[in-house]
Amino acid sequence: MLTEFIPLFVVGVLAFTAIMTSFTVFKDALKYMAPPYELDYLVILQFFWYSLPQLLVWTFPMGVLLASLLAFGRLSMNSEITAIRACGVSFGRILLPLIFTSWVLVCLTFMINEKIAPQSTEKALTLIKNAMIAKGLGTLKYNISYYDRDDDWMFGASEGNGTTFHNVILVDFKDPEKVILYIAKTAFWKPDKWDFQDVYIQGFSLEPEKPTWSLSSPSSIINFTKTPSQIMHEGKDPEQMSFQELVEFIKAQVQEGASQAKIKQLWTKFHFKLAAPFSCLIFVLISAPLGMNPQRGTSTVGMGLSMILVFIYYMIFTASLKAGEGGMIPPILAAWIPNIAFFITGIWLNARYYWSYGR
Repeated sequence: MLTEFIPLFVVGVLAFTAIMTSFTVFKDALKYMAPPYELDYLVILQFFWYSLPQLLVWTFPMGVLLASLLAFGRLSMNSEITAIRACGVSFGRILLPLIFTSWVLVCLTFMINEKIAPQSTEKALTLIKNAMIAKGLGTLKYNISYYDRDDDWMFGASEGNGTTFHNVILVDFKDPEKVILYIAKTAFWKPDKWDFQDVYIQGFSLEPEKPTWSLSSPSSIINFTKTPSQIMHEGKDPEQMSFQELVEFIKAQVQEGASQAKIKQLWTKFHFKLAAPFSCLIFVLISAPLGMNPQRGTSTVGMGLSMILVFIYYMIFTASLKAGEGGMIPPILAAWIPNIAFFITGIWLNARYYWSYGR
């Protein structure tokens, strides 16, 4: 069974990854290759590479579905299932290797989703953002603020675009004896340094007997090492967080008084991250009885059937996600509805096969 299943699983993952890439990553890559971005091809290839782990989280279950359909279909069409059954091997025993393998894939998907995909996706986005900023194409942002707790710097600007910031305020309080305030009309990022234009600098001593001082300058190079990419960092999206990071983020949102609607959205995303890997196991239950029908043994029919099942699954997935985020149903129920629906269908199909063909 595994000799049939594993090569087909690899082909299925590659095929579905290529399909999903063409609708997601490839579309973004074309945008970054065209004007006004025109990013380097090496950057685009790295962006592709770092985006793959997040896609694998979704294509692993699809690969399991296609591989099990085709594996059972080929064995059934060649009467090998009949020969195995004639030797006294039960239907459950035939299914057991794929159940075990799909459980291993559930664990592997969890590991990718927790340890690899969040960091890899963040690297992909950071790579594109740094390349855009290097070309002076950063996205315009307003009311920018950045606080570096490690180096005791505070940076603020009314707006920023790529390497240029306007109405800048920089506070340096790393010295325990004084605080230095920089106010500039414009700040430009040059390689490894900042150039503040029309800058006013004022020093405040933390010792009462020492006076404050101030000066103005048309231009001043500031020893501030944070890059525009770091200052304009938007924070991680929930899809880019590990389970622990997402839980901590939700707790922080609750403490900050976020709305119940936003909290429900975040909890829904958390439970979906938890539920999605189990579809590997559930797709085996669905595909085994369907694939053992000799009339569905051809690869074309198997591919078509797997596409239909994937489409139905993700229709239910999308509908329940929106219902959970909208507060119509509890987040945990919304996350597990697709798996529950397919699990019940799988049990029914297996029971029907059992009643029709026996153990």
